[in-house]
Amino acid sequence: MTDETFAKLKDNLLIYDNIIYKNNAVSDRNGTIYIEENNESSSANKVVLEEKENLKSVQSVTLDDDIKEKITMIKMDIEGFEQKAILGSINHIKNDTPTLLISVYHNNEDLWKIPKMISEINANYTYYLRCYGNSIFPTEIVLFAIPKNNK
Repeated sequence: MTDETFAKLKDNLLIYDNIIYKNNAVSDRNGTIYIEENNESSSANKVVLEEKENLKSVQSVTLDDDIKEKITMIKMDIEGFEQKAILGSINHIKNDTPTLLISVYHNNEDLWKIPKMISEINANYTYYLRCYGNSIFPTEIVLFAIPKNNK
């Protein structure tokens, strides 16, 4: 997340207590990744694994290593990095069975591969797809993975 976007996030959440802010990238490994910033919109930024000139470096973490408490919900819209973030969340998905809201429109294979990944980690989910935008051009497709005992 860019510094500007992170500042907006914190400003928008000022009214809430007990929030711990971390400007990290969620991945399948702990280390460093890089952001290729888009001048038009921060929502079009890209994650790059190799260091290149003029890219911002960001600390990457796995959710399994970064958060030790039980997780009840995970929302991901991380510009095509969702599969890697799921791999870094295997223990939480397996043991906590959180509700999952995951964008699956960044890569064509995400539509089938992400539900398959989740099912292989924990079979206790029911899946729903929601398209946002309009009927001609959906701008976002979100996979809802709801724990079967929460229906």
